[in-house]
Amino acid sequence: MNPVLTFSMPALAENIRRIRQLQPADTCWIPEVRFGLPADCLELILHSTQSPKSDAPRILCSLNVEQALELSNSPAFMLTPPPIHWVLTSPIASRTTADRVTQLARDHRVTVVADHFRHLELASLAAKNSPQPIDVLIEVDTGLHLTGACPGPDTVALAKAIAGLSSISLRGLFTTIRRGSTEPTSDVVSAAAAAAADICRHCQRMIQASQIRCREILLDHVPEHLSAPFTGTGFLNSPLLVTAETAAQTYPPVTLLAEVLSRPSLEYCVISAGSLHLSDPTDSILVVSPKGAAVAELFRDQTVVRLDSESLDLRIGDRVALWSPNLQSMPLPSAPYTMHNVAVTEALQPSVFP
Repeated sequence: MNPVLTFSMPALAENIRRIRQLQPADTCWIPEVRFGLPADCLELILHSTQSPKSDAPRILCSLNVEQALELSNSPAFMLTPPPIHWVLTSPIASRTTADRVTQLARDHRVTVVADHFRHLELASLAAKNSPQPIDVLIEVDTGLHLTGACPGPDTVALAKAIAGLSSISLRGLFTTIRRGSTEPTSDVVSAAAAAAADICRHCQRMIQASQIRCREILLDHVPEHLSAPFTGTGFLNSPLLVTAETAAQTYPPVTLLAEVLSRPSLEYCVISAGSLHLSDPTDSILVVSPKGAAVAELFRDQTVVRLDSESLDLRIGDRVALWSPNLQSMPLPSAPYTMHNVAVTEALQPSVFP
């Protein structure tokens, strides 16, 4: 049996209606969109992001450039002017990815995140061949210790490096909020969101003290009831994608190749594949190559890999090969997930992403 893909259109419409009631009419929106969304869902999301200015781009968030390219070529997007402004929340980790970002930037505005000088070099390479500059959000580590630059001098150093590279410019800061296993409106998540916003504001002040413009702060998730204290801060609240319960798969197991996105320490790296691809316990997922690597922890879109032996030499952009008994030979659009009745986006203050 093929994986089941279930969407609730009434829930999606109700979430959008409720959020619109909470925010000013001229607020800018950044929902996350992914592979596999039916045309009617895409059309509803695109309609909800209509800017009061008819010539302003719709601003949408995507996990990576592959998703953005695929969606940009879908009928729902191609028949919906004006152009899209894509915010890509995975960094450019290889020349291949840089080429794809160049392709996307030929038709749309693009903003990418970065937490390493290599990410900035590749973003500059992508921008040199595109008709317009590419904006950068410096990702700040505010507690997950996976991706993100260390708050303080490291973020300032990245901001200065952006100023010295051609065709890219600093837009602001981005961070991922620690959510754990609690509900999105729990006190734990609320405290994490407040702390993350404070850390990013501190980094913003340090960058501005160096006479570098740093306009905006974007948080990937903020509980709905905390919107008011975060004036001037953007929110990229994503649809909550939960792995669906499916029957036995009919596809043969395959090997999954994933890129190294980050090296937060000598002992660990973060790669571009997560629980949407891998549903097994971590001890059932094998790292085929390089030798000495093992899966440590799964997140929705990323996996933490523990390194030893030859794998200690992994660099950003290198490939890691994974295998598990239930890893299926199917593209991400067919990945099994269900969108439940949750908020799919949060509003931004008008000053964010004009």
